[in-house]
Amino acid sequence: MLPLYGWTAAAVFIVFSLGGIYLIRRSKASQGYISPRTQVLSVAVFLIAGISLYFVLQAKEEKHRVEIITTIEARGGEVLSIQPAEKGETPFKGHDSVKARSKDDYFIVTYRRENETKTAWFKGDNALYRDPPTPTGEKWIFE
Repeated sequence: MLPLYGWTAAAVFIVFSLGGIYLIRRSKASQGYISPRTQVLSVAVFLIAGISLYFVLQAKEEKHRVEIITTIEARGGEVLSIQPAEKGETPFKGHDSVKARSKDDYFIVTYRRENETKTAWFKGDNALYRDPPTPTGEKWIFE
């Protein structure tokens, strides 16, 4: 799941987007045109919505990073690098589109365990919330 600020940013994005649309439609319906004041307010509303969307995307990246580090450390390893990858560059390319969607985020994780450098592949789920969550066995492929 997303961190709290990710959920908050998603809610702000939705509320402000709908608010901007409402302002534009209401102004146009009542006056027949969009007043300069409404134009400025609409731009401000959509700007706030865009900033909120940025924070949602940052929260998603943090969610993946935290899960990767936690899993590797639980296996007794130390993360050396986390590199984004395309599905075709990973062992997930052979999985069907239900288990490994092309829109999911894929990462190549280099880690050290017992003085040996190893590689793992992680499939990050892009859903803000999934019930039931993707099983851990379907998210990881270890070398």
